[in-house]
Amino acid sequence: MKKTVLMVAALLCTFACFAQVVDFEELTLEPNSSWNGSDGTGQFTSSYLTLYNDYDNNYSSWQGFAYTNGTDAETNDYSNLSSCVGHGNGNSANYVTAYIGTDWMGDFSQIPVGMKIDTDLSGDFAHRGAYFCMPVLLKKWVDREYASNQFYFKLKASAYANGTLVGEQEIMMADFTEGHSYMMDDWTFVDLSWIENADSMNFTALSNDDAGGYGINTPMYFCMDDFGAQDPNYINYTDIVDFEEFNLEPNTYWYSTEETGTFRSSYLTFYSHYDEDWGSAYWEGFAYTNGTDVNTYGYSNLSAIAGSGNDNSENYATCYMGFYGLAGLKIDTEHSGSFENRGAYFCLPTYVSKYVDDENVSFAENHFYYSVKITAFAGENEVANREIVMADFREDANYKMDEWTFVDLSWIANADSLFFEAVGNDTAGGWGVNTPTYFCMDDFGIQAPEVFIGQSIAESLSIDAYFDAAGMLNLSCESRINDVYVYDMAGRLVKNISVNDNNVSMAFDGVNGMYIISARTEKGMVACKVINNR
Repeated sequence: MKKTVLMVAALLCTFACFAQVVDFEELTLEPNSSWNGSDGTGQFTSSYLTLYNDYDNNYSSWQGFAYTNGTDAETNDYSNLSSCVGHGNGNSANYVTAYIGTDWMGDFSQIPVGMKIDTDLSGDFAHRGAYFCMPVLLKKWVDREYASNQFYFKLKASAYANGTLVGEQEIMMADFTEGHSYMMDDWTFVDLSWIENADSMNFTALSNDDAGGYGINTPMYFCMDDFGAQDPNYINYTDIVDFEEFNLEPNTYWYSTEETGTFRSSYLTFYSHYDEDWGSAYWEGFAYTNGTDVNTYGYSNLSAIAGSGNDNSENYATCYMGFYGLAGLKIDTEHSGSFENRGAYFCLPTYVSKYVDDENVSFAENHFYYSVKITAFAGENEVANREIVMADFREDANYKMDEWTFVDLSWIANADSLFFEAVGNDTAGGWGVNTPTYFCMDDFGIQAPEVFIGQSIAESLSIDAYFDAAGMLNLSCESRINDVYVYDMAGRLVKNISVNDNNVSMAFDGVNGMYIISARTEKGMVACKVINNR
């Protein structure tokens, strides 16, 4: 048994060492240096790629693939294998530089640059590719020769499976033909999803810089990095928008510093406004965060008072409904699906929760409330609107949304955009709502927590529910109630009883907050929401 466990662990370790993205960072080099095959090994391996090299000791020359961490973006010399930006993709250290050789002793045909792909480890190439860039040598030549001569230079990538051609693609590295002025002088993503199950690739060059009869005069070099990387424009459409794809340092946030900014998560595009000339810079609209600060009372703290995202997740969105009224989002209805029995989770930010508790504000004593009004549009036509009560101290109410709370959004129907605005009676001074107009949102599009979704709800049936002064939960229905189920807003069953009456009074010791009541009656299921503030 011990031997079996060790073998399984070893296999898991072996597979874990092969990432889908080949970034060459494990290859060891002195600073600003290269490996060009002078050791005679003829190849090197990184993850699931084996890249081939041919070194000629007689001429101290090489062709095929080399790897480098070159940072010299200026020296125009064949010994300089640096990319023209002086680093790998994403400012990484290592990358590969390739040289497509020429058969000088024969017909001057090109000698392809080749590599092998271990398909058992590479994974599916759907929505994946690699980053390419010009080396210094190529860029210097293009700078000098191309514009005046209307030259172009392309790579031709060919993929094979068991020796059979799978497909080919041309990669434009420089184009100064009539009406064009382009060169790949920065790392650029190239789609390779077309290689499918290929187990090898090679690269050759195409160019009209071929005067003299000796083939292409342009130095036939290119740089490559992050082979197998996901297409940066690919959107992974999911039913639930949870923001977890965003990378953040701990307890930080991100918002756009463009005047009119956006970010996208699945089928939602979020909007914001930024004005660098307004004081120390002004922002409103949507941001995303992984904030955990439940103590700091101030507008710079975008954390939810719950200290995390819904269900203890890391990321979530925070929205500020500010001066310009740009707190909105767009829904890609082709990918969002139906919103029947779906919604999102909302929570107060720490800043707003602390404001409500502030003795100088006297939120409770003044019987203030604070809501977020959501208006749904299809094109320019309003579909419907609803208010989400975030804090309520009117009359006998005593509620604030300090925990992630499910909000039904099935009413947005076929809307393609939502607009958010603040509503409240804390308006002294004539400048609108004084309550900080922020809210947090997570898991947009999530299934409603009611267990009985999918079962028949009696359309003509309703149920009344309220908590009395003694904390008893009272229910009344025209149809005889058989079973009562009480859920918190996370969908957890907190109490259930079996009865046989139209009127029910039941003891309840749950904390203050909103609850969902589902009741099985003689005429079917009926549900409602009720706030416990006793």
